[in-house]
Amino acid sequence: MASEIASRNILANIKTAYLSKMLSMEIDWYDKSQEQYVNILSHDLQKMSILFDSKMMNVVETVAVIFFGFIAGLLLSWKVALLTLGTMTITILITYLILKESKKKEKPQQEYNRKCTKIASEVLGNVRSFAAYSGEYKEIERYKSSLKMANKHRLKHATVISAGKAFNCFALCICYIAAYYFSLLIAQMYAIHNCTYLLGTISNLNVAIDSAYRVMRFLDSESNYNKSIEQGIEPDTFNAEVSFRNVQFFYPSSLNRKVFHDLTLDIESGKVTAVVGTSGAGKSTIVSLISRLYDVADGQILIGGVDIKKLNVSWLRNQIGVVGQEPTLFDTSIEENIRYGKTNASLEEIVEAAKISYAHDFIEKLPSGYASIVGESGIKLSGGQKQRIAIARAIVRKPKLLLLDEATSSLDSHSEGIVQEALENAMRDRTTVIIAHRMSTVRMADVIYAMEEGRVVEKGTHNELMELGGYYYSLAKIQELEEKDQIVTIK
Repeated sequence: MASEIASRNILANIKTAYLSKMLSMEIDWYDKSQEQYVNILSHDLQKMSILFDSKMMNVVETVAVIFFGFIAGLLLSWKVALLTLGTMTITILITYLILKESKKKEKPQQEYNRKCTKIASEVLGNVRSFAAYSGEYKEIERYKSSLKMANKHRLKHATVISAGKAFNCFALCICYIAAYYFSLLIAQMYAIHNCTYLLGTISNLNVAIDSAYRVMRFLDSESNYNKSIEQGIEPDTFNAEVSFRNVQFFYPSSLNRKVFHDLTLDIESGKVTAVVGTSGAGKSTIVSLISRLYDVADGQILIGGVDIKKLNVSWLRNQIGVVGQEPTLFDTSIEENIRYGKTNASLEEIVEAAKISYAHDFIEKLPSGYASIVGESGIKLSGGQKQRIAIARAIVRKPKLLLLDEATSSLDSHSEGIVQEALENAMRDRTTVIIAHRMSTVRMADVIYAMEEGRVVEKGTHNELMELGGYYYSLAKIQELEEKDQIVTIK
């Protein structure tokens, strides 16, 4: 009982440490490895539990019985003892070769199991999209195909393991015949029996050790995030002046495509800076780099004159509020969703943030007010309501720098108007960066950067850029025509 409790506590601590390590990894790690390590979380951690349960105690007992049984037999009949030792040695050697072959057979099986997990995760996470396009049958067939291949390799692996167990039984029979013929001691017979039992458990232990190796290798890996927390500096005050200096950047998942080409721009403290451009110009990447979700490939990002890589990343993110295009809400109360922006926020601070974001009125009209559960991904709320809660969450920490990444692009015109007012209210007395493709949301900005293919092509106020009649002007005119076409279509 005690060993069972201890093993469960050890495994719980390892699982917690593993999840904590995953959450401390850089975002580019998720771009490359998330599915693989989620599979380890669900598979390898269970396999390695064998190392901590009662089976390990049985293995220790078995080894002790083999050793003392062999010593007893050696004292009374050394010739038979040596014969038995030779038989056990051959058995162990052949079992080792069988286990080595089984490991080769197990790898493709694990690969297809990971593929099955990936397919199931994709389908369940996007079930509405699959239902809308009647893609259920296609995904079921894709899952069945991967599962069929996994079972095929599992059968090969099981065949090798079964052959090993059959050989162990054969060796046991040979040892029993020898024991009977030479009138071997009961102690030696028991030792032979336990040797065969031990060999039967080696396969499980081998899998558990491999799983433990992968888990511990990941836990011992280093991340720039942890280094930044341990070694990064924390200035006494946050200067919200941001400068990009000849920045070059690639996404880790697409190294053959350069996002920024020697990007240089300045975000002045206390002012509203807007970045506009077509899709793929690199606008949203600016937000990711300022939040240090990624590090630049070349060049520098300075915040308050200090290289962003030298700052404590946790401290940096606490100075920044981010509102994205698709607000992420959790299946809990509105109060807890807002408090996520500042874990120790009081109810008064939450209400104040909700008032600034124009969310307080509709929250008060809900049956449970701030205790209302929003549902998974905020499904119980409209798009505009979710976005206003996201704004409240961003400003409850009273950020010095506010980053708005296409914050109104997914809303209808009515909701956009309300959310735009909330954003303008939130921007007061804050350094703000607006990422947008709708020109109507950036007219009031102090400076506008027009980007094309990862480069700044124009800079100025709205009026200056319109008078220039260049790239920004063409974007604005195209949008005006699109909006007129939509009005005509509606009529």
